[in-house]
Amino acid sequence: MMLTLIITLSMFLTACWDKTEINDRAFVLALGIDHIPPSEQPKEDREHKALEKVLGEHAPHYRMTYAFPKQMLAGGEPTVENIIMSSVGENIYINERQMKARVDNQLFLGHLKSVVLGEEVVKTPQMFREVLDALEKDPLISRKVNLAIAVGEAKEVLNVEPKQESISGQFITDLFMGEDRTNRAPVADLDQLFISLHDNSNAAIPRLTGAEEELKLGGAAIIKNYEFVGWIGELESMGLMILKNETDIFVVTINADGINIPYQVTEIKTVYTIQQKDKEIKMLIEIEAEGDIVQYFFDPEEDVLDPALLEKLEQEVEKKLQGIVMHTVEKLQKDLETDVLGFDTYIKRHNPDLWAQVGKDWVEIFPTVEVEVVVDAKIRRVGLTK
Repeated sequence: MMLTLIITLSMFLTACWDKTEINDRAFVLALGIDHIPPSEQPKEDREHKALEKVLGEHAPHYRMTYAFPKQMLAGGEPTVENIIMSSVGENIYINERQMKARVDNQLFLGHLKSVVLGEEVVKTPQMFREVLDALEKDPLISRKVNLAIAVGEAKEVLNVEPKQESISGQFITDLFMGEDRTNRAPVADLDQLFISLHDNSNAAIPRLTGAEEELKLGGAAIIKNYEFVGWIGELESMGLMILKNETDIFVVTINADGINIPYQVTEIKTVYTIQQKDKEIKMLIEIEAEGDIVQYFFDPEEDVLDPALLEKLEQEVEKKLQGIVMHTVEKLQKDLETDVLGFDTYIKRHNPDLWAQVGKDWVEIFPTVEVEVVVDAKIRRVGLTK
Protein backbone atom coordinates (compact mmCIF):
# COMPACT_ATOMS: atom_id res chain seq x y z
CA MET A 1 0.00 0.00 0.00
CA MET A 2 2.73 2.45 0.98
CA LEU A 3 4.74 1.56 -2.14
CA THR A 4 1.72 2.21 -4.36
CA LEU A 5 1.16 5.60 -2.68
CA ILE A 6 4.81 6.61 -3.19
CA ILE A 7 4.73 5.67 -6.86
CA THR A 8 1.47 7.55 -7.41
CA LEU A 9 2.69 10.71 -5.67
CA SER A 10 5.97 10.68 -7.59
CA MET A 11 4.02 11.06 -10.84
CA PHE A 12 2.66 14.43 -9.65
CA LEU A 13 6.03 15.66 -8.39
CA THR A 14 7.92 15.33 -11.65
CA ALA A 15 8.91 18.38 -13.70
CA CYS A 16 9.96 19.14 -17.26
CA TRP A 17 13.66 18.45 -17.09
CA ASP A 18 14.33 19.74 -20.64
CA LYS A 19 12.01 22.75 -20.71
CA THR A 20 13.03 26.03 -22.35
CA GLU A 21 11.63 29.29 -21.06
CA ILE A 22 9.81 31.38 -23.67
CA ASN A 23 12.16 34.32 -23.02
CA ASP A 24 15.11 32.08 -23.87
CA ARG A 25 13.86 31.35 -27.38
CA ALA A 26 14.40 33.27 -30.60
CA PHE A 27 11.28 32.81 -32.70
CA VAL A 28 12.51 32.75 -36.30
CA LEU A 29 9.87 34.25 -38.64
CA ALA A 30 11.79 34.10 -41.92
CA LEU A 31 14.64 31.91 -43.12
CA GLY A 32 16.89 32.68 -46.09
CA ILE A 33 19.05 30.08 -47.85
CA ASP A 34 21.80 31.00 -50.31
CA HIS A 35 24.51 29.24 -52.28
CA ILE A 36 28.03 30.55 -51.68
CA PRO A 37 30.53 30.02 -54.52
CA PRO A 38 34.07 29.18 -53.30
CA SER A 39 35.38 32.55 -54.46
CA GLU A 40 32.89 34.39 -52.25
CA GLN A 41 33.35 32.37 -49.08
CA PRO A 42 34.59 34.24 -45.99
CA LYS A 43 38.29 34.01 -45.22
CA GLU A 44 37.84 31.60 -42.31
CA ASP A 45 35.89 29.26 -44.61
CA ARG A 46 38.53 29.37 -47.32
CA GLU A 47 41.13 28.45 -44.69
CA HIS A 48 38.94 25.46 -43.85
CA LYS A 49 39.88 23.98 -47.24
CA ALA A 50 43.34 23.20 -45.91
CA LEU A 51 41.75 20.50 -43.78
CA GLU A 52 39.77 18.96 -46.63
CA LYS A 53 42.60 16.80 -47.91
CA VAL A 54 43.26 15.44 -44.42
CA LEU A 55 39.70 15.11 -43.09
CA GLY A 56 37.84 14.59 -46.33
CA GLU A 57 35.42 17.39 -45.43
CA HIS A 58 33.61 19.68 -47.81
CA ALA A 59 33.89 23.44 -47.98
CA PRO A 60 30.85 25.33 -46.74
CA HIS A 61 28.52 26.30 -49.56
CA TYR A 62 25.28 27.19 -47.73
CA ARG A 63 24.51 30.51 -46.11
CA MET A 64 21.56 30.45 -43.74
CA THR A 65 20.06 33.80 -42.75
CA TYR A 66 17.68 33.96 -39.79
CA ALA A 67 15.27 36.85 -39.21
CA PHE A 68 13.68 37.09 -35.78
CA PRO A 69 12.36 39.80 -33.46
CA LYS A 70 13.97 40.39 -30.10
CA GLN A 71 12.79 42.56 -27.24
CA MET A 72 15.35 45.15 -26.12
CA LEU A 73 15.49 47.90 -23.52
CA ALA A 74 16.24 51.35 -24.92
CA GLY A 75 16.22 54.22 -22.43
CA GLY A 76 14.24 52.10 -20.00
CA GLU A 77 11.50 51.48 -22.59
CA PRO A 78 11.01 48.02 -24.14
CA THR A 79 11.40 47.94 -27.91
CA VAL A 80 11.39 45.15 -30.49
CA GLU A 81 14.47 44.94 -32.70
CA ASN A 82 14.71 43.19 -36.06
CA ILE A 83 17.62 40.74 -35.75
CA ILE A 84 19.24 39.34 -38.91
CA MET A 85 22.03 36.79 -38.48
CA SER A 86 23.79 34.53 -40.97
CA SER A 87 25.90 31.40 -40.77
CA VAL A 88 27.70 29.29 -43.37
CA GLY A 89 28.17 25.55 -43.42
CA GLU A 90 28.27 22.36 -45.46
CA ASN A 91 24.55 21.70 -45.02
CA ILE A 92 21.47 23.15 -43.38
CA TYR A 93 21.64 20.97 -40.27
CA ILE A 94 25.24 21.96 -39.54
CA ASN A 95 24.31 25.62 -40.00
CA GLU A 96 21.59 25.39 -37.37
CA ARG A 97 24.03 23.80 -34.92
CA GLN A 98 26.72 26.41 -35.57
CA MET A 99 24.31 29.26 -34.88
CA LYS A 100 24.01 28.10 -31.27
CA ALA A 101 27.53 29.37 -30.66
CA ARG A 102 26.52 32.85 -31.85
CA VAL A 103 23.14 33.61 -30.29
CA ASP A 104 22.23 33.85 -26.62
CA ASN A 105 18.75 32.45 -27.25
CA GLN A 106 17.73 29.11 -28.69
CA LEU A 107 16.64 29.40 -32.33
CA PHE A 108 13.11 28.03 -32.66
CA LEU A 109 11.59 27.21 -36.08
CA GLY A 110 8.17 26.19 -34.79
CA HIS A 111 6.80 29.66 -35.61
CA LEU A 112 8.55 29.98 -38.98
CA LYS A 113 6.29 31.71 -41.52
CA SER A 114 8.38 32.16 -44.67
CA VAL A 115 11.38 30.59 -46.40
CA VAL A 116 13.26 32.56 -49.07
CA LEU A 117 15.67 30.77 -51.41
CA GLY A 118 18.42 32.60 -53.26
CA GLU A 119 18.30 32.47 -57.04
CA GLU A 120 21.48 30.39 -57.25
CA VAL A 121 20.01 27.65 -55.03
CA VAL A 122 17.27 26.80 -57.54
CA LYS A 123 19.73 26.97 -60.43
CA THR A 124 21.54 23.95 -58.94
CA PRO A 125 19.20 20.90 -58.90
CA GLN A 126 21.25 18.95 -56.35
CA MET A 127 21.35 21.85 -53.90
CA PHE A 128 17.67 22.62 -54.41
CA ARG A 129 16.76 19.00 -53.65
CA GLU A 130 18.95 18.99 -50.55
CA VAL A 131 17.14 22.08 -49.28
CA LEU A 132 13.72 20.58 -50.04
CA ASP A 133 14.62 17.41 -48.19
CA ALA A 134 15.76 19.38 -45.13
CA LEU A 135 12.53 21.40 -45.11
CA GLU A 136 10.37 18.31 -45.54
CA LYS A 137 12.09 16.33 -42.79
CA ASP A 138 12.26 19.07 -40.13
CA PRO A 139 9.56 18.23 -37.54
CA LEU A 140 9.18 21.88 -36.45
CA ILE A 141 8.60 23.44 -39.88
CA SER A 142 4.92 23.60 -40.80
CA ARG A 143 3.72 22.56 -44.26
CA LYS A 144 1.88 25.88 -44.39
CA VAL A 145 5.12 27.89 -44.44
CA ASN A 146 5.31 30.13 -47.52
CA LEU A 147 8.19 29.71 -49.97
CA ALA A 148 9.57 32.36 -52.33
CA ILE A 149 12.53 32.71 -54.67
CA ALA A 150 14.59 35.88 -54.29
CA VAL A 151 15.88 37.78 -57.26
CA GLY A 152 19.55 37.61 -56.29
CA GLU A 153 20.39 36.56 -52.73
CA ALA A 154 17.93 35.71 -49.98
CA LYS A 155 20.15 37.45 -47.43
CA GLU A 156 19.81 40.77 -49.26
CA VAL A 157 16.02 40.41 -49.30
CA LEU A 158 15.85 39.70 -45.56
CA ASN A 159 18.11 42.66 -44.84
CA VAL A 160 15.63 45.08 -46.42
CA GLU A 161 13.90 47.22 -43.78
CA PRO A 162 10.47 48.15 -45.17
CA LYS A 163 9.03 51.53 -44.18
CA GLN A 164 5.70 50.03 -43.13
CA GLU A 165 7.06 47.29 -40.86
CA SER A 166 10.45 47.17 -39.13
CA ILE A 167 10.32 43.39 -38.63
CA SER A 168 11.23 42.03 -42.07
CA GLY A 169 10.11 38.47 -41.30
CA GLN A 170 6.65 39.68 -40.32
CA PHE A 171 6.43 41.94 -43.37
CA ILE A 172 7.18 39.05 -45.75
CA THR A 173 4.49 36.99 -44.01
CA ASP A 174 2.01 39.85 -44.43
CA LEU A 175 2.83 40.05 -48.16
CA PHE A 176 1.79 36.42 -48.60
CA MET A 177 -1.37 36.96 -46.56
CA GLY A 178 -2.35 39.91 -48.72
CA GLU A 179 -1.54 38.24 -52.03
CA ASP A 180 -5.19 37.24 -52.53
CA ARG A 181 -5.92 40.94 -53.05
CA THR A 182 -3.69 41.25 -56.12
CA ASN A 183 -3.17 37.70 -57.43
CA ARG A 184 0.13 38.63 -59.08
CA ALA A 185 2.06 35.64 -57.68
CA PRO A 186 1.03 31.97 -57.53
CA VAL A 187 0.03 30.26 -54.31
CA ALA A 188 2.90 28.15 -53.00
CA ASP A 189 3.19 26.95 -49.45
CA LEU A 190 5.46 24.00 -48.71
CA ASP A 191 2.61 21.50 -48.81
CA GLN A 192 1.52 22.49 -52.32
CA LEU A 193 5.11 22.68 -53.49
CA PHE A 194 5.97 19.18 -52.25
CA ILE A 195 2.86 17.74 -53.92
CA SER A 196 3.71 19.41 -57.24
CA LEU A 197 7.36 18.36 -57.20
CA HIS A 198 6.63 14.79 -56.13
CA ASP A 199 4.11 14.58 -58.97
CA ASN A 200 6.19 15.76 -61.95
CA SER A 201 9.32 17.62 -60.65
CA ASN A 202 7.87 20.94 -61.91
CA ALA A 203 6.57 23.93 -59.95
CA ALA A 204 5.85 27.66 -60.02
CA ILE A 205 7.24 29.45 -56.94
CA PRO A 206 6.51 33.11 -56.08
CA ARG A 207 9.19 35.69 -56.85
CA LEU A 208 10.32 38.11 -54.12
CA THR A 209 12.18 41.26 -55.13
CA GLY A 210 13.94 43.58 -52.70
CA ALA A 211 15.00 47.22 -52.98
CA GLU A 212 16.41 49.60 -50.35
CA GLU A 213 13.22 50.00 -48.33
CA GLU A 214 10.73 47.93 -50.27
CA LEU A 215 9.85 44.29 -50.86
CA LYS A 216 7.56 43.15 -53.65
CA LEU A 217 5.87 39.80 -54.22
CA GLY A 218 4.99 39.28 -57.86
CA GLY A 219 5.74 36.90 -60.71
CA ALA A 220 7.17 33.42 -60.30
CA ALA A 221 10.18 31.21 -60.83
CA ILE A 222 9.45 28.22 -63.04
CA ILE A 223 11.09 24.97 -61.96
CA LYS A 224 11.54 22.12 -64.44
CA ASN A 225 12.95 18.83 -63.21
CA TYR A 226 14.13 20.56 -59.99
CA GLU A 227 15.97 23.27 -61.92
CA PHE A 228 15.19 26.95 -62.47
CA VAL A 229 14.44 27.61 -66.16
CA GLY A 230 13.13 31.19 -66.07
CA TRP A 231 10.75 33.79 -64.68
CA ILE A 232 7.17 34.61 -65.57
CA GLY A 233 5.79 38.08 -64.96
CA GLU A 234 2.88 39.26 -62.84
CA LEU A 235 0.19 39.07 -65.53
CA GLU A 236 1.46 35.64 -66.56
CA SER A 237 1.22 34.57 -62.93
CA MET A 238 -2.39 35.79 -62.91
CA GLY A 239 -3.04 33.74 -66.04
CA LEU A 240 -1.51 30.68 -64.40
CA MET A 241 -3.73 31.08 -61.33
CA ILE A 242 -6.81 31.42 -63.56
CA LEU A 243 -5.90 28.22 -65.38
CA LYS A 244 -5.37 26.31 -62.12
CA ASN A 245 -8.50 27.66 -60.40
CA GLU A 246 -6.39 29.27 -57.66
CA THR A 247 -7.98 32.73 -57.79
CA ASP A 248 -11.48 34.15 -57.75
CA ILE A 249 -11.28 37.90 -57.01
CA PHE A 250 -9.03 40.16 -59.08
CA VAL A 251 -9.25 43.18 -61.40
CA VAL A 252 -8.48 43.57 -65.10
CA THR A 253 -8.71 46.76 -67.16
CA ILE A 254 -10.57 46.88 -70.45
CA ASN A 255 -10.80 49.73 -72.94
CA ALA A 256 -14.02 50.84 -74.59
CA ASP A 257 -14.18 53.97 -76.75
CA GLY A 258 -10.98 55.26 -75.20
CA ILE A 259 -12.18 54.79 -71.61
CA ASN A 260 -10.16 52.54 -69.29
CA ILE A 261 -12.67 50.51 -67.31
CA PRO A 262 -11.76 48.29 -64.32
CA TYR A 263 -13.64 44.99 -64.25
CA GLN A 264 -13.53 43.17 -60.92
CA VAL A 265 -13.85 39.41 -61.29
CA THR A 266 -15.88 38.00 -58.42
CA GLU A 267 -16.22 34.41 -59.65
CA ILE A 268 -14.22 32.46 -62.19
CA LYS A 269 -14.01 28.81 -63.12
CA THR A 270 -11.73 27.01 -65.57
CA VAL A 271 -12.46 23.59 -67.09
CA TYR A 272 -10.09 21.50 -69.22
CA THR A 273 -11.29 19.13 -71.94
CA ILE A 274 -8.86 16.87 -73.79
CA GLN A 275 -9.46 16.22 -77.49
CA GLN A 276 -7.48 13.69 -79.48
CA LYS A 277 -7.28 13.08 -83.21
CA ASP A 278 -4.82 10.42 -84.33
CA LYS A 279 -1.59 11.38 -82.53
CA GLU A 280 -2.47 15.05 -82.16
CA ILE A 281 -3.63 16.36 -78.78
CA LYS A 282 -5.76 19.44 -78.30
CA MET A 283 -6.63 21.01 -74.95
CA LEU A 284 -9.85 23.01 -74.85
CA ILE A 285 -9.87 25.50 -71.97
CA GLU A 286 -13.28 26.92 -71.08
CA ILE A 287 -13.45 29.84 -68.66
CA GLU A 288 -16.61 31.24 -67.09
CA ALA A 289 -16.32 34.58 -65.29
CA GLU A 290 -18.65 36.92 -63.45
CA GLY A 291 -17.83 40.37 -62.18
CA ASP A 292 -18.61 44.03 -61.69
CA ILE A 293 -17.87 47.27 -63.49
CA VAL A 294 -16.43 49.28 -60.61
CA GLN A 295 -15.74 52.48 -62.57
CA TYR A 296 -16.95 53.85 -65.89
CA PHE A 297 -17.37 57.52 -66.82
CA PHE A 298 -18.95 60.45 -64.97
CA ASP A 299 -22.25 61.61 -66.47
CA PRO A 300 -21.92 59.42 -69.60
CA GLU A 301 -24.06 59.88 -72.69
CA GLU A 302 -24.73 56.14 -72.78
CA ASP A 303 -26.64 54.38 -70.02
CA VAL A 304 -24.25 51.85 -68.49
CA LEU A 305 -27.24 49.54 -68.00
CA ASP A 306 -28.02 49.53 -71.72
CA PRO A 307 -27.94 45.85 -72.82
CA ALA A 308 -26.02 46.69 -76.00
CA LEU A 309 -23.31 48.48 -74.02
CA LEU A 310 -23.13 45.68 -71.45
CA GLU A 311 -22.73 43.10 -74.21
CA LYS A 312 -19.96 45.18 -75.78
CA LEU A 313 -18.14 45.43 -72.43
CA GLU A 314 -18.53 41.71 -71.80
CA GLN A 315 -16.89 40.99 -75.16
CA GLU A 316 -13.98 43.25 -74.19
CA VAL A 317 -13.60 41.37 -70.89
CA GLU A 318 -13.61 38.04 -72.75
CA LYS A 319 -10.87 39.24 -75.12
CA LYS A 320 -8.81 40.54 -72.19
CA LEU A 321 -9.01 37.31 -70.17
CA GLN A 322 -8.39 35.20 -73.27
CA GLY A 323 -5.32 37.27 -74.10
CA ILE A 324 -3.86 36.93 -70.58
CA VAL A 325 -4.42 33.18 -70.52
CA MET A 326 -3.12 32.50 -74.05
CA HIS A 327 -0.01 34.58 -73.40
CA THR A 328 0.67 32.53 -70.28
CA VAL A 329 0.19 29.24 -72.12
CA GLU A 330 2.50 30.31 -74.96
CA LYS A 331 5.18 31.45 -72.50
CA LEU A 332 5.15 28.10 -70.71
CA GLN A 333 4.89 26.03 -73.88
CA LYS A 334 7.22 27.79 -76.29
CA ASP A 335 9.73 29.64 -74.11
CA LEU A 336 10.04 27.58 -70.91
CA GLU A 337 8.69 24.24 -72.20
CA THR A 338 7.46 23.37 -68.72
CA ASP A 339 4.06 22.00 -67.76
CA VAL A 340 2.99 23.72 -64.56
CA LEU A 341 -0.53 24.09 -65.96
CA GLY A 342 -1.64 20.66 -64.79
CA PHE A 343 -2.21 19.28 -68.31
CA ASP A 344 -0.36 16.08 -67.39
CA THR A 345 -2.37 15.61 -64.19
CA TYR A 346 -5.63 16.13 -66.07
CA ILE A 347 -4.76 13.52 -68.70
CA LYS A 348 -3.66 11.01 -66.03
CA ARG A 349 -6.98 11.32 -64.24
CA HIS A 350 -9.40 11.64 -67.15
CA ASN A 351 -7.76 9.65 -69.94
CA PRO A 352 -5.32 7.12 -68.47
CA ASP A 353 -5.17 5.20 -71.75
CA LEU A 354 -3.90 8.29 -73.54
CA TRP A 355 -1.41 8.96 -70.74
CA ALA A 356 -0.06 5.43 -71.15
CA GLN A 357 0.79 6.38 -74.72
CA VAL A 358 2.22 9.86 -74.20
CA GLY A 359 3.40 9.92 -70.57
CA LYS A 360 6.99 8.84 -71.17
CA ASP A 361 7.42 11.51 -73.86
CA TRP A 362 5.33 14.25 -72.24
CA VAL A 363 8.28 16.64 -71.87
CA GLU A 364 8.64 16.69 -75.67
CA ILE A 365 4.89 16.53 -76.40
CA PHE A 366 3.75 19.34 -74.08
CA PRO A 367 5.13 22.22 -76.23
CA THR A 368 3.28 20.82 -79.26
CA VAL A 369 -0.18 20.51 -77.68
CA GLU A 370 -2.74 22.71 -79.44
CA VAL A 371 -4.60 24.96 -76.99
CA GLU A 372 -7.92 26.73 -77.52
CA VAL A 373 -9.25 29.18 -74.93
CA VAL A 374 -12.94 30.06 -74.81
CA VAL A 375 -14.14 32.71 -72.33
CA ASP A 376 -17.70 33.51 -71.29
CA ALA A 377 -17.85 36.66 -69.14
CA LYS A 378 -20.88 38.27 -67.51
CA ILE A 379 -21.31 41.69 -65.89
CA ARG A 380 -23.54 41.41 -62.82
CA ARG A 381 -23.27 44.86 -61.25
CA VAL A 382 -22.27 48.35 -62.39
CA GLY A 383 -21.81 50.23 -59.10
CA LEU A 384 -24.15 52.42 -57.03
CA THR A 385 -25.07 54.84 -59.83
CA LYS A 386 -25.63 54.67 -63.55
